[in-house]
Amino acid sequence: ITQKFRERTDAARVLMLLGVVLIHCNILSFIPGGGNRAVTCAVGFFSEGLPSMCVPWFFLVSAYLSAIRRSDADYGGFVRRRVRSILVPYLVWNSLAVAVRMAVQLTPLGQYTSGGHQFTSLWQTLVDVYVEPALWPLWFLRNLFVFTLMLPVLRRMIDRNIAVTLAVLLIADTFTPLVGIFYYGAGVAAARLLSPAGAERMLGRCGWLFPLYCAVTFVSVWCGFDLFSVPVLRNVMSIVGMAGL
Repeated sequence: ITQKFRERTDAARVLMLLGVVLIHCNILSFIPGGGNRAVTCAVGFFSEGLPSMCVPWFFLVSAYLSAIRRSDADYGGFVRRRVRSILVPYLVWNSLAVAVRMAVQLTPLGQYTSGGHQFTSLWQTLVDVYVEPALWPLWFLRNLFVFTLMLPVLRRMIDRNIAVTLAVLLIADTFTPLVGIFYYGAGVAAARLLSPAGAERMLGRCGWLFPLYCAVTFVSVWCGFDLFSVPVLRNVMSIVGMAGL
């Protein structure tokens, strides 16, 4: 991977992180009556439409970088590194969330909260805290680690038939809890087809797609049509936005 490719990826990562923050800054539900049209459109565009491609971008780029750098031979070391960088923080943060909520329940502030975790059984507790998870925004780390474990299988499937594999992953992404698996698979497929230099050359000609993405997203928000609620349109527009950016 060239230094230029790494710099471009890092720059895009900053923008995508800001986009994820914007997703969690949606205030429409707190505006009485929904606010006037200009406000709802502005908030909808910047907190729902424009950043909709951000989370898919992380799945795709993570898969591309993982697949382009590593073969199945060093897969064990790769998983161990992902345990340290993804799984351990995921477990720690969800455990802290439950501990803090329990602590709050033991203070006078507990009467103002919606209640802490209900321990019905060990299995249900593990499901509620780590599978659900307790900190819902961390579902991304949960899925990313699962996809990391699936990397060798995805690579073999894509080597056999890219189109069929992506079609299967699109169905799984839409109808199963494996949200993001289509983009992760697309990243593996991109690594199969394009070197970093080839990706740079191709993406260098795609800049015009980002204004198109912004325009279509804005029109959909203005017209009140949730473009990203339709699976195929959501996937197409996310890829258009990512390629353009």
